[in-house]
Amino acid sequence: MAMYKYPPLPGKGYIRTLTLHPGQFDDELVISLADMAFSDSHHDYEALSYVWGSEGTPEPVGVGTSDGPVLLATQNLAVALRHLRHAERPRFLWIDALCINQKNDEEKGPQVAMMGDIYRRAARVIAWLGPAKDDSDHAMERFEYLGLQVDVDWTTAAAIKPIDGCVDSSLGELSTELPFDSRGMTAIYHLQS
Repeated sequence: MAMYKYPPLPGKGYIRTLTLHPGQFDDELVISLADMAFSDSHHDYEALSYVWGSEGTPEPVGVGTSDGPVLLATQNLAVALRHLRHAERPRFLWIDALCINQKNDEEKGPQVAMMGDIYRRAARVIAWLGPAKDDSDHAMERFEYLGLQVDVDWTTAAAIKPIDGCVDSSLGELSTELPFDSRGMTAIYHLQS
């Protein structure tokens, strides 16, 4: 198994993005990498935020083809990629562990310094918390319910108002107790631990 060798980025102001090739959950992981000029505008890629996890027993990710050179991904990243991969179409992503040459400090330093902008300018940021466990699906359902009830103006950090057509407009009031039963509270507790 030959390791992939990153070509240098074309210059300052460039990032590397990846295309996650389509496949079924258990298929080998295959990506393509491409350089992209990074301007002040938003971009079409999705940025993945996740915990790297243990570097023990990494999983190979084919670059270009399943039998070509590989990059090694932590088990946590490999599981995330399997869950995020579409069966029929590619997915355009930015993932720090794969899009930045982690063994080249001259590249890594400036790229890490750009990460705030890379996330900010992404079409969407995906926060991967891991596979469902400890009733985490229920915790996410509770968060989704709240998100469909209120709108938060993050520029003022406290302006909460009900969304038009919400089921419970009282949730827009700071004094309202959140509608979490013991199952919801336990699921949220396990989600954060």
